[in-house]
Amino acid sequence: MNIKQFLLKIDECISKMDTEELRNAIHEIARIYDEKERENFLNVINRCKDKKSKISKREKEDDKKISGKIKEIILKLNQINDGERKLDSEYNEEWDDWYNSDVDEILFYDNKQITEDIQEAMKCLHLCFDSECYEAGYELAEVLSSLEIYADGDYNEYDGSPLCVCDLFDYDLLKKGYDDFIKESLYITYAGNKHEVRAERIYAMLNNLCFPNIKIEKILQMGTEELHGTDEFIKDWIKLLGSKSDRAAERYIKEAQSLITDEDCILENARMFSSEYPVLYKQMLESDYCKNDIAQKYKIGKEALDNIPVDYSIRSDIALLTAEYSLSLGAKEETEGYWIEAFKSDTSVVNYWRIKNFSENSDKYSEVIRDIYENTLKKSKEKESWFSYDTKEKNSMCLTEYCNFLAFDGRFNDMINTGMNVKYSLGWSGSFMKQGIAYILICLFSDEKISEGINHMIRMTAFGNINVEKLYSGTLQTATEDDYSVKSAIIKLWKKSMIISDESADSWIEMIKRYIDLRVSGIMDANHRKYYDECAAFIAALGETMESRGMADAKIKLLMQYRDKYSRRRAFIAELKKFGLPE
Repeated sequence: MNIKQFLLKIDECISKMDTEELRNAIHEIARIYDEKERENFLNVINRCKDKKSKISKREKEDDKKISGKIKEIILKLNQINDGERKLDSEYNEEWDDWYNSDVDEILFYDNKQITEDIQEAMKCLHLCFDSECYEAGYELAEVLSSLEIYADGDYNEYDGSPLCVCDLFDYDLLKKGYDDFIKESLYITYAGNKHEVRAERIYAMLNNLCFPNIKIEKILQMGTEELHGTDEFIKDWIKLLGSKSDRAAERYIKEAQSLITDEDCILENARMFSSEYPVLYKQMLESDYCKNDIAQKYKIGKEALDNIPVDYSIRSDIALLTAEYSLSLGAKEETEGYWIEAFKSDTSVVNYWRIKNFSENSDKYSEVIRDIYENTLKKSKEKESWFSYDTKEKNSMCLTEYCNFLAFDGRFNDMINTGMNVKYSLGWSGSFMKQGIAYILICLFSDEKISEGINHMIRMTAFGNINVEKLYSGTLQTATEDDYSVKSAIIKLWKKSMIISDESADSWIEMIKRYIDLRVSGIMDANHRKYYDECAAFIAALGETMESRGMADAKIKLLMQYRDKYSRRRAFIAELKKFGLPE
């Protein structure tokens, strides 16, 4: 519950209480108040008691004194800003990017009392906050927050870009008061400006302060009295943030949206900013908005899916929320359509297996699913860059992820041609060699009980990484079994759908034999001991698969074959013993 919601509920409650009931309520609050906060509580009570007689605590003469002091301080700050006074700097000989990266690369020295003047400016800013001298305080806060501090010496040769006040705290040139400086600067910016420019100047101040991780709600709670015009400010604030497109703006607009109490306004904002901030739809659907009206939430979910571009990943979350509303209203067939929409916007393993595992007849979606992941790969390849500074995460896919879907659909030949074309024993980590071998062995393994080597193969594949909690999203169900059992059931479902001829199976086993032999030989030649366990797991899984297909004692024979071949590698033999090699 945010501050706006809390105060509304409090106001609603106390409006129905008489004097005696209010006395009892305050007494009860005081009784359970934490000892550390009792002094603050008494101060609040005393402020409220004196509020009627206190028109203004400040005198005009006090304002003039503070304003005069601010002008003197700003003159000093301007000297710093103009580079008339600079810090000194030198390289830190103890710094090393690899061995001692916790220490600063550059050491700064303040021989011109720069930080002393900045500290004095911060004290004056605090005085403005305490004395409610907001307009003059804003002038100081603006200069202080945008101050540029230059440095002579090694830093100037190495970088030369000016430091800001926040940097001075990072380099321990300023020791105390960082949080107070940020909060008081923002509060004074709010209180010292008219409502027409308030939102714009708050944003500029946040920009100067490098967008600290602070909630605007905390700023609204500061001061001795409740700030005026907060409802109007929040509307202006959202309108301003809606014109931005950075991650900081997204964080602030989500918070601002949560401070609105008018449900119609919440929906209007979600619609208005659906392109830049689709997260507002999701936030609204997850909130108490229309809490008891599932039909209305379902309607809004459908609307959001229409308004948000398909390639925005967050649309997948909204599709799953809509699926849950659909199920609550008894529309199972429509629900499956929303699982498809989730896969379109986030072409992930978990979204794939939700469709396969929970649909009444998943076969009818096979062609649709294949078209989706093929199209996602095609669009991903067409992108100019895999990296983006966009605030919205876009659905994309790399070749490794694509090969997972080839394996799920039993397209092993395509999987081999696409991801398993490494011709050398090393350099497998950037390919699909390991996962591809693992998928084929899991698929060809014929026993009901999963063996130790095959279990290692499962952990190498996407099966091992399925998030079971996410798998059940959009189903109104919860897993009644542990994660391992759920994943095992999915693997059984997958294997049941596979049709593989004995000829293909024999061919793949021979291929895997060659791959494993190549891999083990390369690992041994390069003496990469950290891969001994992985090699042993491949050997064991191959042997277990061959045994399950009728080749007696295949696993023991393989383990002993590699033991004899590398008899001097005791660490490798120790790994083989973990998979059943006899002593």
